[in-house]
Amino acid sequence: MNKIGILGGTFNPIHTVHLQMAGAACNQYDLDEVWFMPSNHPPHKEESDIVSNEHRQRMIQFAISCCKKFRFSDFEYSRPGTTYTSDTLSLLHESYPDTQFYFIMGEDSLRDFDSWHEPEQIAARCRILVCSREGRSLMELCEKMNQKYGSVFSAFYIPASCISSSYIREQLQEGILPYGQLPPQVLSYIRLHGLYHTKPWCINASKDSAMKQLIPMLQSSLRPKRFLHTLGVADTASNLAVVHGVNPQNARLAGMLHDCAKYLTDTEMIALCEKKHIHLTDFECSTPALIHSKLGVFVARERYGVEDSAILSAIACHTTGKPDMTSLEKIVFIADYIEPGRKMDCSPHSLKKIRQTSFQDLDQSLILILENTIHYLTKEKLPVDPVSKETYLYYKKERNNMIYIGNHLSSSKGFEAMGKAALKLGANTFAFFTRNPRGGKAKEIDPADAKRLRSLMEEHHFGKLVAHAPYTMNVCAAKPDIREFSCNILKDDMERMEYLPGNYYNFHPGAHVGQGAEEAIPVIADALNHAIKPDQSTVVLLETMAGKGSEVGRNFEELERIIELVDCEDKIGVCFDTCHTWDGGYDLVEDLDGVLHTFDQIIGLDRLKAVHLNDSMNVRDSHKDRHQKIGEGEIGAEALKRIVTHPLLAGRPFILETPNDDAGYAREIAMIKSWADESME
Repeated sequence: MNKIGILGGTFNPIHTVHLQMAGAACNQYDLDEVWFMPSNHPPHKEESDIVSNEHRQRMIQFAISCCKKFRFSDFEYSRPGTTYTSDTLSLLHESYPDTQFYFIMGEDSLRDFDSWHEPEQIAARCRILVCSREGRSLMELCEKMNQKYGSVFSAFYIPASCISSSYIREQLQEGILPYGQLPPQVLSYIRLHGLYHTKPWCINASKDSAMKQLIPMLQSSLRPKRFLHTLGVADTASNLAVVHGVNPQNARLAGMLHDCAKYLTDTEMIALCEKKHIHLTDFECSTPALIHSKLGVFVARERYGVEDSAILSAIACHTTGKPDMTSLEKIVFIADYIEPGRKMDCSPHSLKKIRQTSFQDLDQSLILILENTIHYLTKEKLPVDPVSKETYLYYKKERNNMIYIGNHLSSSKGFEAMGKAALKLGANTFAFFTRNPRGGKAKEIDPADAKRLRSLMEEHHFGKLVAHAPYTMNVCAAKPDIREFSCNILKDDMERMEYLPGNYYNFHPGAHVGQGAEEAIPVIADALNHAIKPDQSTVVLLETMAGKGSEVGRNFEELERIIELVDCEDKIGVCFDTCHTWDGGYDLVEDLDGVLHTFDQIIGLDRLKAVHLNDSMNVRDSHKDRHQKIGEGEIGAEALKRIVTHPLLAGRPFILETPNDDAGYAREIAMIKSWADESME
């Protein structure tokens, strides 16, 4: 039986607490979906206070687009007249007889429940999940209601918040933009359509009369989609500026004007540049899509009266970037790429990842965007602007993190000791077993020790760590006792990993032991769904396997089928083992680009989070899994060098699992770092 949550209300407008409520209910009660069901004309509210159904639908759809378990439903507002919850639930039962419905409400609604229309009928037709924003216990109240209506009321909690739709409407009417309280797409939509008596934001950059007309002038000159994009960039730039300590007014204005020359055609832009003696490079003349950045400086100054050199410079480089950019320039460049209206198919880095990174690290976000851009242009056999290449190389060198390289280390002396051991070997990442490689009880974690490692990693700019599950863990084992043992290890390790938040947990998918991969794959996914929590910071990595015996994960297709069944899609990725992939039949020596393209087509390069860097003792397609030192096996040093320096693998942690002692690992780490340095020259 399907378990469907119903979150009703006017959603006037939908805000972040609505999303928090839906997410918490979904996770805590293992719901299959949550339906956002706006009411048509609720009996307790004035119709004049509510914006149109069309506007509310679009805002909801924007807000929930990032979660695959959230759905929009017009089940209520498509019905004429006053809508009552009891009637809605009755009709839902008729339409969906095999579904268990869970009605989600706030604590304030529960206190008024007795006054609702036909409360007994509501209680008879669904379970009721009550959310508290204030953290107070609801047990007593729920118990009282359960005694009256039957055991249908259950409580859940979200972080305290004073956000409400009415409070947001009041802010908007006063000209206050409620950043963080509304999803960015929703805020842009509200402002574009002038909902809730919104006022154009205050520019504060000039008292020139022309500046007062900026919004209507832009709206009249740009196409509707371009203008909506402009609003999104301006809002995103302002938000980034607040986070990164930049003047948000300047960021907002630069974002508003970044495409101000886009009202002209390519031919008109070239002609205007010639007339105004604006120098264009040969590449710009052959690629007119780039000209609007440089011409935008002229238009912003002459048409909109902007004289601030910092703002004009941000407009000038927002398309290609440039070396040594200011924070404002970085912000506008990034905002143009990640604004809420963007729906591009991003590879190798997902748009979600870039958006998250942008609010943490501007330079890393720049690198990810430029890697995506270069990848796309190269794939489409289009020329890459030399300035973009120069910018990319500059920031890769500037961060001095062309490569994160390390090896497996013993955890016997604790976390901090591993970090210090890595530094002695010249490493800036490492791998470790969460417990004995052969399984068993894990060592007790010292939180202070974990904290010391985190501090050391931050001080020395470590990449993400790649913890490894014990080899005995087989979540798809044919024997129930082994399967249960393995699932318990997986759950326990997920909790332990949170002492080192934001890192990777790698494991071998398992061996089906005669069941067949088709039987084992859903079992593996089920184990992951029971172990992975939506709010955990750890990303679980499935390792590419050689195909020895009955191993699952012998090809990219098997890994993709597991990933497809995992609920928390942002918590699952792949560790690309070079030895395993080679032994599994993929030609890393003669066709590395082809292998990566195949991976991208089947799984997606954004899910390739880490690399086990190993040579192989065996020929390709042997399915034997025998690691060898770098350059001493069948893959060879040159092929491994191409892997390490491949732009599509940039930024990933590379973990050595070669048969070495400390001195051997130090030599390999130094050699691989030299490869990275050479590739940047």
